[in-house]
Amino acid sequence: MSDDDEIHQVDFGPDITTAKPALAVHNDPNEFKSLLSLDEAEKQYLQYVVGSHTGSIEALSDALGISTRSLYRRLKKFGISTT
Repeated sequence: MSDDDEIHQVDFGPDITTAKPALAVHNDPNEFKSLLSLDEAEKQYLQYVVGSHTGSIEALSDALGISTRSLYRRLKKFGISTT
């Protein structure tokens, strides 16, 4: 604990002060060339959840944390059928 009203880095101990960051810094632009675009990642995820979900479209939208209208709009955008 801190000896005064302020918290200092030394108050956290060696485990915290020497820990590596959770996300690494990436300086090589070629490293990301094989990554999916956000749209493609969203499309693939929606294809997966639609294919594996056995409940109603309302239950699926609730599980995804979006409105049913938003889910229908995204399914239409990506040409994904629920039948």
